[in-house]
Amino acid sequence: MEGESSGTTTTTTPDQNPNSTTSSSNSVEPEYDLIHFLSRKIGDSNLIEVIKKGYSKDPLIQSIILRPKEHRNFVVENNLVYLKRGNGELSLCIPPNTLLNGTSLRELLISEAHSLLAHLGYAKTSAYLRDNVWWK
Repeated sequence: MEGESSGTTTTTTPDQNPNSTTSSSNSVEPEYDLIHFLSRKIGDSNLIEVIKKGYSKDPLIQSIILRPKEHRNFVVENNLVYLKRGNGELSLCIPPNTLLNGTSLRELLISEAHSLLAHLGYAKTSAYLRDNVWWK
């Protein structure tokens, strides 16, 4: 598939020309602990595969995967798509309309984030989600 690499991460930053890239041999190390917590809680080790499968149904994410140079604020690593935030941190992109065991993946993520933060409210849950995942 175009845009994939083996062992090399291709990224672009907002201050670069959208058609140029920088390559790094370092792997992307995203902050997606929320995904791992959710996967353990529901006992579904295929959560990452569910996310990848959901990407195939979303035109924006497909465009990012197929033409990463045109989407300078995103990084594709191991067929997972991440939003590169202003501070350089990465947020895992969650595809729309993706179900896990019959429940919206986004709904599950919101619920799990709220629980992980000991029910600290909307603002803290929202901030935590923004730090870990992204959806349009």
